[in-house]
Amino acid sequence: VTDAMKLQACSPGFIDGRDAILMADSLAYDGIHQCLLWEVFARRGLGYYAQQNSRYNRNDGFEDFTVKPSCITELKIAKSVDQPLILPGDDVTVYLTVTNDKLEDATNVVVTDQLPDGLTYLPGSAQGADVAVMGNTLTFGLGDLIPGEVHTFQYQVSSDPLRFSAQQFFDGMEDGDGNWTFANLQGINIWDLTTNNPYEGDFAWYVPNADTQNDQVLELIEPFTVNGDHPVFRFYHRYQTSPGEAGGLVQISTDGGATWSFVPEQFIRNGYRGRLSYFTFTIPGLDAFWGDSNSYLDSYIDLTPYLGQTINLRFRFGSDDQVGLFGGGWYVDNVEIMDLYSYQWETCATSSEGDTPCAILPEGGIFVESGMFSPAEDLTLDPARIKVYPNPTRDRLNLRFTGQWSGQAQLQLHTLHGVRVRTWQQALSENALLELDVDGVPPGLYLLEIRTPEGQHVSKVTVQ
Repeated sequence: VTDAMKLQACSPGFIDGRDAILMADSLAYDGIHQCLLWEVFARRGLGYYAQQNSRYNRNDGFEDFTVKPSCITELKIAKSVDQPLILPGDDVTVYLTVTNDKLEDATNVVVTDQLPDGLTYLPGSAQGADVAVMGNTLTFGLGDLIPGEVHTFQYQVSSDPLRFSAQQFFDGMEDGDGNWTFANLQGINIWDLTTNNPYEGDFAWYVPNADTQNDQVLELIEPFTVNGDHPVFRFYHRYQTSPGEAGGLVQISTDGGATWSFVPEQFIRNGYRGRLSYFTFTIPGLDAFWGDSNSYLDSYIDLTPYLGQTINLRFRFGSDDQVGLFGGGWYVDNVEIMDLYSYQWETCATSSEGDTPCAILPEGGIFVESGMFSPAEDLTLDPARIKVYPNPTRDRLNLRFTGQWSGQAQLQLHTLHGVRVRTWQQALSENALLELDVDGVPPGLYLLEIRTPEGQHVSKVTVQ
């Protein structure tokens, strides 16, 4: 430890100290105690994936209880995708990584992927490994892996355009506060609709991070009866608060609001940041959103435990009287209840030595967006006759109509939830080229609806 103190950075944080002790062991003992040290650190929240953030703030780090992966001497497999939230019909890239952390070779390694209904392998998309395709079963032969070898490969799948999440309730805050009521439990800094920093459209709810004791509630007025195969509560939000001292959370009531429960274990994506100070709500052991999210996040709460029950939902934000944050607070936008459609499946590896590791996608898999999607039979225009470019774009879209056209084109740009952002009407002619101004449209993914006398078509557009 004394040697580590000589090696660590000035004004060290917890991770600085951990890394210095590991380095001291490497220098003095050739690293023979590394895995033992990792076990000690992991038990105390300073595991391999822990993050220190500011060395001057003991509250803003991320704890982790994982030892260094190579200290677990086994064959491993990990899986991820390029986009965990998709539109129906989107293509998805799947990434697979097989690591041999054993002390001996892993021979004849084979990876098997059984795709779920609704996903179809795109022929020729596999990279980094040979694939054999039989129906929805993909088999990758990796051969032999020596100790420490990592083999990464990928492939693409297309999703079913007719499978998507069913929207049951949505409020993008564009029609006022009619769906909401708020309660001032303590303090004067209440929730308010703001145009300052919405996720989509013009409005979002906002409550400031004050430097006084504050406890504010924003509640949906109408109760909701939970139904569906996989009901979830989704909301987009952004927060910047005093780390560990001020934060927001979600509460659910099953008795008409007489009592409220906290639901940290029911988040399936982008859950709470960590433990909140007792003095914020004078309630011990609460987790909440606090710190800096840096951008809007989409958080999902699983409502399956409430199937058949009528529930009330509310957001609650609190701060103590110690530290405020100028311009900080909690923004909430695009609140939605949906019957979630998702893709989740298991991928397994085998070896001649009997290894059988398996992996699934993190945070519930691939979620399929809900919203206003035109039925496939209504998309009567041949997509090959219409080219939309550049895509992604920043300020301008070009539409090239190939061949003979006449009449007027009605064009509308929507958010994924049907909020109309821009409209245009332009005349069509042979090989027409139309220019659409999207300057000032907030960055994000949009649907461009194209209506002509011959039919309609919807194209996905990304604005950067």
